[in-house]
Amino acid sequence: MDLYWDNFNPAYDARELSLFKAGKTSDPNVKKYQKLLKEANRLIFIFQVWWNDTPAIIKGFIDKVMKKQFAYNVGATGVIGHLKNIQRVEVMTTSTSPTWYLKMFCGSAIFSSIQP
Repeated sequence: MDLYWDNFNPAYDARELSLFKAGKTSDPNVKKYQKLLKEANRLIFIFQVWWNDTPAIIKGFIDKVMKKQFAYNVGATGVIGHLKNIQRVEVMTTSTSPTWYLKMFCGSAIFSSIQP
């Protein structure tokens, strides 16, 4: 998937937002990405770091594609994942900020969000 090549729109329009609660979509790119995700066993994110954060297009991809009822549901004891076919996820990033700066002052956005 190449979000830029596909002209993926990370923002919700009114129609798409009205379908959010039901876990549905009107975006053809989202439908295409969901089909690809159902068939994948590995997911690799490659993106540049903008202002020490994930780009909006990646955040929009996660918000619009990894929908409730598609990627997960909420059960009595917590989140139930549906994409069990994906065995591995890798994240590769680039940045113009020096690595020492990112480690010392920004930390790991991935690990800090999953650790208590």
